[in-house]
Amino acid sequence: GSTVYPAKTPSYDDAREFYMTYSKHGGVRWHISFAKDASATHFIYDTYVYIVNPSQVANLELDMNQVMSNGKTVIFGTQCSTYSKTWEYTYVSGGAHWKRSNVPCNPKTWAAKTWHHIQIASHRNSSGQVTYDWVNVDGTHSVFKNASVYSAESLGWARGDLLINFQMDGANSGSGSITAYIHKMTIFRW
Repeated sequence: GSTVYPAKTPSYDDAREFYMTYSKHGGVRWHISFAKDASATHFIYDTYVYIVNPSQVANLELDMNQVMSNGKTVIFGTQCSTYSKTWEYTYVSGGAHWKRSNVPCNPKTWAAKTWHHIQIASHRNSSGQVTYDWVNVDGTHSVFKNASVYSAESLGWARGDLLINFQMDGANSGSGSITAYIHKMTIFRW
């Protein structure tokens, strides 16, 4: 995988391009630490996503990690999954796992070469229990139901570290490539 900034797109000249080739449903995750804050408990992941060919995408993953003051890393993981056809979220039990939600999503049905506005809200308590609150896709608001799970593990990361992730997984068992763009990626926290 690779990434380029700034990348020219039909609407913006300051988007970031993500490109990957894959085989056997492989994926690539990009990440960056963006702040230090162990005390924030509420988060909104807000971004615009543009996928050139959605038929190549099995999962589109939008995550954030936070290391609490006790040293445990909370995983605020969400993905739009072709397999479950829902927004899935992460829980930790002997490692991190995905759980399907009540909110429908399938990246293969997204309009190609179109900017999609995605906002995902979640919050945590002091022990690492995460509640996934809601998701907005292109202005359609959906509330997660029964989506409170334990989502913290000891990874040895620096206390207070906030890290954002963007991941794409390939849809084909053979091989393929995916090109996507991100614009105005923002994490709101309090």
